[in-house]
Amino acid sequence: MTLASLDYDFGDPLEPPRDADATGHRPYKIALLLRAGTEATVTIPAAYRDRAKLTYSPGSDHSVRFVACPTSPDGDSDFAGGIAIRGPVCLPVDITSAGRTWRLQLEFGADVC
Repeated sequence: MTLASLDYDFGDPLEPPRDADATGHRPYKIALLLRAGTEATVTIPAAYRDRAKLTYSPGSDHSVRFVACPTSPDGDSDFAGGIAIRGPVCLPVDITSAGRTWRLQLEFGADVC
């Protein structure tokens, strides 16, 4: 699985400011690429759910399951969406696939992660 930021370089200052939604979250586009025939779940840990949410499914959520197409001409399935945050944060994101879980730290304008 690959997370590819489309409109933000991880670790840069959060400028220019994004328009916030009704809950104060500002969206950042991050494409998710998943190898053909695989599944993965992306989860924001409970301690960060007041500061961040995933925007891959209609509406938003704190955990989203992705299922790649069985076959693909380029070998990947692409999922549009991203992460919406409330202010600078070092955001842990858990990725679960094939019975294993990995934790990523994504830096959204925070000084140090």
